Amino acid sequence: MARAMLLKPSRAKRERLPEVIVSLTSIASRLDFARYAIATLLAQDVLPGKIVLWLSLKAQGGVPQALLELQDECFEIRFREDVGPHTKLVYALQEFPDSVLVTADDDMLYEKTWLRRLWLEHLRFPQDIVGHECRVIGSDAQGVLLPYRQWGRPKPGTASRSLLPLGYAGVLYPPGSLHADVTNVQLFRQLAPKADDLWFKAMSLRSGVMTRRSSDPGEKPIPVPFSQGVTLNSSNVAQDGNRNQWMALVDYFGFKLSSDR
Repeated sequence: MARAMLLKPSRAKRERLPEVIVSLTSIASRLDFARYAIATLLAQDVLPGKIVLWLSLKAQGGVPQALLELQDECFEIRFREDVGPHTKLVYALQEFPDSVLVTADDDMLYEKTWLRRLWLEHLRFPQDIVGHECRVIGSDAQGVLLPYRQWGRPKPGTASRSLLPLGYAGVLYPPGSLHADVTNVQLFRQLAPKADDLWFKAMSLRSGVMTRRSSDPGEKPIPVPFSQGVTLNSSNVAQDGNRNQWMALVDYFGFKLSSDR
């Protein structure tokens, strides 16, 4: 990575969205790469009120200096108990309850209009959860849940209760769009311990909130080179853990997705 990518770009003449918080988490094995994702978030052509990286309490004293040096009035690191991938959002929901929350991943590089495109969609549909990338939670003709790999990709601008927004590409959550149980650590560890996207989706269904794919999703974020050594993809996708965890959520909450409203 070029050192220039880590330089904090000037804030001059860039619009600021004080009501927006960009929230993400990381783990010890990826902290050396997280600064590259943060740098692209700091380089957005419209800035959020704040970018918060939530790290485990155990990470204190072990954060790379290059990441610490990115902290300023727009970006900060907060240390909290590690509750798995759900850490990316649950603490933001508690500490910024009246803000528009946008999730990102620590191992992705985001194009400079990434946040603006989510925000413009939010202005058009302020009650909806908006994701740049989504999947359609799909069942066969007999109503049996399909394997995750067979969950289709909706067209841009599609809105449906059946859409699952994918956190890696960016998801915008309006205030109050998730059920109060979203921060119930015991419950999400029981039902969806490795599937934060599915847990947040379940909490939006319980709140009756629609999910919408952005009408201008742009290109998919690019993974930070060499950052993919530790991911949830092998268990959640390759081993169909997403399907298993969604079935656990359906059984527990009794969801039915046959209609959009």
